[in-house]
Amino acid sequence: MLIAMNALDIPMASLPAMRNDTAASAPQVPCPAPAAPAPGSDLPVLALATLKRTAAFLKPAVLVSHLKTLTERGETLLRGLRGAEALTGNSGTLASSAHVLAGSAGMFGFERLAFVACRFETAVQSGAIELPDLAKDLSAALEVSIHEMRCFIPAAG
Repeated sequence: MLIAMNALDIPMASLPAMRNDTAASAPQVPCPAPAAPAPGSDLPVLALATLKRTAAFLKPAVLVSHLKTLTERGETLLRGLRGAEALTGNSGTLASSAHVLAGSAGMFGFERLAFVACRFETAVQSGAIELPDLAKDLSAALEVSIHEMRCFIPAAG
């Protein structure tokens, strides 16, 4: 048996019936707009085909070295974004780090990180009001991307 679902995945049968006469007499309260998805959330964390294409030109040890460097840069940027004065005192440094990371991440297939880092850099340069939100989006993209990067780095031992 199929049950119709609404946008919140609540079975329609469990929602009370709406009556036209109560809707007309009830005070009109505007519904908030649905939250927009985070920038780049529609992009894959890792485009494996891109990583494989880049890896085809590198020796395995060189690939691992690049991924370690990318991971270290990502961790450094993440620490900077979490700092007390992240968006006031050192936003230019963070934008430069995001720029470098965006290019490297894109080359290795980390599409979401590349996209969000580029957006963050542009927001810093333009003084965009959505900078704090983009910093949060960049932090989230960094966390998930760093996790994926570590999957390709052999454990020391």
